[in-house]
Amino acid sequence: MPGDSLLFAAAALAANPTYHLNIWIFIAIFLIASIGGDSLNFFFGKKVGNVLTTHQLFGKFIKQSDLNKARGFFDKYGAMAIFLARFMPIIRTFVPFVAATSNFSYSKFVKYNVSACVTWVLICTGAGYFFGNIPFVKEHFSLVVLGIIVISLIPAVIGLIKGKMSTSKEA
Repeated sequence: MPGDSLLFAAAALAANPTYHLNIWIFIAIFLIASIGGDSLNFFFGKKVGNVLTTHQLFGKFIKQSDLNKARGFFDKYGAMAIFLARFMPIIRTFVPFVAATSNFSYSKFVKYNVSACVTWVLICTGAGYFFGNIPFVKEHFSLVVLGIIVISLIPAVIGLIKGKMSTSKEA
C-alpha cells in the first residue's frame, strides 16, 4: 500500500470511534517512521553510494556520470527537491540516497526533510481523518481505500507506459 494511502486509511479508521484509535499516536508514528527512514536512507547513501558505482552489478545501474549530474542538481535545487519529493510516491524513496551521494550536507537535508515529512503527514492524516467522518466513507471504507490505491498508482503506470514507449521508439 503506498504511503499516502496508508496514512489516509489509518487516519480515516481513527476517525471512527468504534475502533478506539488515537489519531495523535498515528501522527507521531508516521513522523518518526518517515523522518527516520529518510535519515537511514541518507546515511546508507553516504556510506555506500559512491562505492556502488564501481561494483560489478550495481555499477551498471548507478554510474559515476549520473552521480555527477545529481550533484549538480542538488547544488542548484536541493532544498526544493527534498521537500517536493516527499509528495511523489516513488521519487521520495530515492531522493535521500541521491542527496547523500551528491555530497548534500545532512544538516541541510534533515532541515528540509523534517519540514516535508511534517507537512506530508499532517496533510495525509488530516484529509483521512476529515473524510473518515463522512458517512459514505464510513459505510464503504474498503471501496474508498481501493480507489485511493488505484489513483495513487496511476502516475507510476503512466511513467511505466511512457518509458516503454520511448524505449520502443529508440529501438
